[in-house]
Amino acid sequence: MGFKKFSYLWIGHRNDLIDQGVEKLLTREYGEALVLFTTAAELDPNNTTVQTNIQRLNQLGFHLDKEAS
Repeated sequence: MGFKKFSYLWIGHRNDLIDQGVEKLLTREYGEALVLFTTAAELDPNNTTVQTNIQRLNQLGFHLDKEAS
């Protein structure tokens, strides 16, 4: 039972990150959008929406500095 509760929280958090990332795209805050999508990808690496948005941002020249993490 605890697993289901945790799963719903995890999915909700991921969805919040995606929604916030889309909002940042719409306001052209691309760096912040990339951080949000990358965090969502850590929770759900196979999510195609997240991966597509990260790829688009990378094509626009936005990349996270992996060494700074």
